[in-house]
Amino acid sequence: MSGGDKLSIQEVCRRAAQLPCSPKLLPRLIDAMRETDTGADRIGDVIRQDAGLAASTLRLANSAAYGREIAIADITQAIVVLGRREIYRIAAAAMLARWEEAHQDTLPWSPGAFSQHCRAVAVTAEVLADLMDLGNATSAYTAGLVGDIGRLALAFICSGSYPEIGAGVRSGDGGWDAAELRVLGFNSRDVGVSLMRSWNFPPAFITMIEFLPNPESAPEADRPFLAQMHAARYLANSLGPAGASAEFFFEPQPEFLARHGYTVAVLKTALEKAGSRLRGKSG
Repeated sequence: MSGGDKLSIQEVCRRAAQLPCSPKLLPRLIDAMRETDTGADRIGDVIRQDAGLAASTLRLANSAAYGREIAIADITQAIVVLGRREIYRIAAAAMLARWEEAHQDTLPWSPGAFSQHCRAVAVTAEVLADLMDLGNATSAYTAGLVGDIGRLALAFICSGSYPEIGAGVRSGDGGWDAAELRVLGFNSRDVGVSLMRSWNFPPAFITMIEFLPNPESAPEADRPFLAQMHAARYLANSLGPAGASAEFFFEPQPEFLARHGYTVAVLKTALEKAGSRLRGKSG
């Protein structure tokens, strides 16, 4: 798409939904993880629906990060050996990374920057779930991974408009969301909400994207989860890839975070734990 060819948000979302390697299998994987009696076969069946995802998951499960001397031969064995939660995290991260890799030539940021940013948010959200005893580590991790999916789709499909968007950001007249809105008539959050709905992601994920800049306007029941993801994005600014701050910068709301228990001490501890986990043997 050239800078002068403007697409409607409906057309952008239609094209994004048809892109290969999209994360549309994630809701099915989330459902499988929620079933406490789900065995390895149920989760494995979901992963095996995408041969490329199955191969990527196995490759990561056999990587040096896990220090295995004996190779894992199939997805079911990987789940038994590494556990449901770990194989879920591997598969979810692999799914998002594959979408970025498939379209890297047209994206405006350095290779892998988007995946690194999303992984930083995901791991930090998971750390906060454990630290605050929220009991939603898997949901928080997934929400962190896919929270910026609209930005990835928009960058790929509307890449011709990104020089103009970038110039608007550099002019100091607002951030990326505001610049996208001025140039395109909609922004990545609008695209993300639409894609999440079309892919049947949990309603809390949709609310997270829709109300992230203004969490106090969200339904009261959703605000604790928004605060958790708000804190995760804030901390991920310090953990994500260098050179991508303009695209992924997030302005926190300290008073909102404090009202939900995210004190300076809690945030400092979470930052240390998330940094350690991101540098460690597994994400």
